Amino acid sequence: MHQEKDLKTLAELPLAERMARFRALGPLKFSGTTLDDEGRFLFLFRLVEGENGMAKFRQGDFLKLVPIGVTDLQGGIPVIMSRYDVKEGQAALSFRQRRTPSLSKTFSYSLEEEAQDFHSDKLLGVVQNCFSDPDQQPVIDLLAGKLKGKQPSDQQLWLSNWLLSEAAPASLNRSQIAALTLPFQYDLSLISGPPGTGKTNLSGWILIALIRRAQSTGNSLRIAVSALTHQAIDQVLNKVVNIVNCYNLPDFPVRCVKWGRWEGPKFDPEKQDMQIESLTNAKEVFNSPYLIVGATGYGLHDLMTKSTSSSGSGSGNTGDNYSTRNNSGKPFDWVIFDEASQMLIPQALLSLIYGKGNF
Repeated sequence: MHQEKDLKTLAELPLAERMARFRALGPLKFSGTTLDDEGRFLFLFRLVEGENGMAKFRQGDFLKLVPIGVTDLQGGIPVIMSRYDVKEGQAALSFRQRRTPSLSKTFSYSLEEEAQDFHSDKLLGVVQNCFSDPDQQPVIDLLAGKLKGKQPSDQQLWLSNWLLSEAAPASLNRSQIAALTLPFQYDLSLISGPPGTGKTNLSGWILIALIRRAQSTGNSLRIAVSALTHQAIDQVLNKVVNIVNCYNLPDFPVRCVKWGRWEGPKFDPEKQDMQIESLTNAKEVFNSPYLIVGATGYGLHDLMTKSTSSSGSGSGNTGDNYSTRNNSGKPFDWVIFDEASQMLIPQALLSLIYGKGNF
């Protein structure tokens, strides 16, 4: 309520006053497009010369792009701040809707805060629950920098053999192989690299390797893939599917599901190739022993809320997802983030709390 009232008051102020409070940016002119590190389009806007370019906005913020003169600031185009160069006065934005809106180089725009009160309760709740629930110790250790568990040593031997057999056609270089081994050594891994180093391709091979390892031991495995945007999640899921189909990986058992918005091809049960399923029925998500679920943090929270409510107690008719391995209340053996540096901690917690301790 306080935030809603605050933003309503703010919207009644002229742009110059909103900027003086570092809570808006403008006037901006659309100047063209470029590509980000993963080949996705970014839309460039340049601050009109002479204007103050300081604002409290930062990379990953959800904002609204509003044509100057429009009074309904919350009715603007939903965007994400991908980067902002204060010195150059240039902002790079990505759109949060699949269809690109019409932009004009003659119009002037402003960047405005977005009211997200509908998410506030979820974020506050997950923070409070995380630090009051003893079952969330792996997440608490993660945030405190104390998560230092190691994977069983036999996993690395298995991985070495797999890299020389099924994964050999991937032609991974030395750095990529070193990165791929991390999840088979530690409970927590961070992989980074400059543009063009194949991070998304590597993510696909890591997901396949984790599933193959579980398959070789006869254990089930369920993985959550999350990110700030649907686009980033879709890219990872598509990469897994493309690798499996391109290299004709035999008997690959995983069910690859997108929970929430999916604008890719509709699932065709007649096709032999692996496909991504768009799933809206929470009751059946965990029926598969090998599962990759792609969802934003908010989507995953929604999925788990519906899944537990539909099963009555949270442990009834959803297969063995609440009883495998340790941390019995958590369904995902792994939680993996793409473009992790864009995630704010409360947003990340919406996914992390459903993991058994491997991140």
